[in-house]
Amino acid sequence: MRRVLVALVLLGVVLGRPAVLRAESPAAEFGLAVGAAAGNLVYLPVKGIVAFGGLVLGSLTGVLTGGDVRAAYVGSDYADQSSKAAGAAEGAGIYDIQYQYSR
Repeated sequence: MRRVLVALVLLGVVLGRPAVLRAESPAAEFGLAVGAAAGNLVYLPVKGIVAFGGLVLGSLTGVLTGGDVRAAYVGSDYADQSSKAAGAAEGAGIYDIQYQYSR
């Protein structure tokens, strides 16, 4: 199992790097355009399924927690707030203003 995981990570690192593609001719340009369209035909349905799954799980979380918006966040650090572990930074109170009435 560990060997498979390492192989998948290495494959992702090697193949997942961005690369510059330049068309040398109109035919090559057409080939790149067809390749991009074909990639989108695979990517977009998968992304739609993942987004729909997030919608279902998020809705279920909202219903089961009585509409608690904070339940959507995982962990102690929130994307819209400064980290409490790093200490109180000057001006960090601006992040708390939107939760002033929701507590």
